[in-house]
Amino acid sequence: MKSLRKTLTFLLPIIFGVACSPATVDDFFGIAMKPENAEQFQIVSYSAQEGVKYRSSPEMNPSIYAYAEFRENYLLIKITNMDTYPLQLSFDRDEYIIRTTKDEEYRLLKGDPFKYASAGNISPKKSVELNLELPTNFWSTIGMKNPQSQNAAYTEDFWKGENSLNLAREEVDHITMTLGGNTVLVLKPIP
Repeated sequence: MKSLRKTLTFLLPIIFGVACSPATVDDFFGIAMKPENAEQFQIVSYSAQEGVKYRSSPEMNPSIYAYAEFRENYLLIKITNMDTYPLQLSFDRDEYIIRTTKDEEYRLLKGDPFKYASAGNISPKKSVELNLELPTNFWSTIGMKNPQSQNAAYTEDFWKGENSLNLAREEVDHITMTLGGNTVLVLKPIP
């Protein structure tokens, strides 16, 4: 009984720490800049302990930065504002664009406007996480019925499955985020 208690005393803090630790977001990284300066922004290295090391120019603002990572049907973006003024988020004006290595461009969907607006502005020294829906191949699946469904009525059984674009991290050249219509961040793949 004592050995079980000692084992539990040792394992419980480890299990609790692992279960409660924040998920790492480390596929892409970027800072605020003018889009024409994106070529000057280069990610040199990344480690979990030190973060991202990069080259930039004086015109860029490293106080506003973001990480992004592909998840199953969405892109998780964590935006951090270490500047002195709040960053505006606007469902109508914000844009998130993926540019592929084949020079294709895809706009990410922001989802529910009320849920997006609930994030509010990003105050100084604060971060916000957003789940953006990956673009869909809507026209290739329109009118299709869920093959696992027993319902014959299309209007009652709209199927959203298997129609989102599957973009691999290696296929993405960069991600451009425009916040509030005027703050632009360019995120590049982390090596």
